[in-house]
Amino acid sequence: MQLRAEQLESHLAKGLRPIYTIHGDEPLLALEAADAIRAAARKRGCSEREVLHVERGFDWSALSHAGASQSLFGGARIVELRMPTGKPGTEGGGAIEKYCEPDRGENVTLVTVPRLDKTTRGSGWFSALGAAGVVTDVWRVARSGLPPWIAARLARNKQRAGPAVLQFLADRVEGNL
Repeated sequence: MQLRAEQLESHLAKGLRPIYTIHGDEPLLALEAADAIRAAARKRGCSEREVLHVERGFDWSALSHAGASQSLFGGARIVELRMPTGKPGTEGGGAIEKYCEPDRGENVTLVTVPRLDKTTRGSGWFSALGAAGVVTDVWRVARSGLPPWIAARLARNKQRAGPAVLQFLADRVEGNL
């Protein structure tokens, strides 16, 4: 299932899927999407979190072990896989595909990667993540869309600003949310 970042909140209100993948080029929005998934998982009973950072020499068996093990107190867990390069390699791609096979138990898995090119988005491991769960695209807010985006953010916090203020803020934060 493919979602845009702005669709994620309404999706999470309906229930959780076992795997979520966030990719894109706007760090603030990616962080907020990950926070929303973590909050929904905690509401569902995921009491612990295990974070795996993929870097040179990463042991891909750690992913399968994290997914197969239960929480210390027997409940569900959040398993986070962070891939800063977005390139798991052959071994990692196979491990991710195997991890996406059915029966992940009660755990919720959150995979975060940077913006991926078209070839990588068509790879077997990325397709497996999409088939097993939800892929959330996080794109930059277009310059023309910044004033309404800022206005919506203010409205969520019960604040408002006039058009001149919104334009001023948009001019100052463009490209750096």
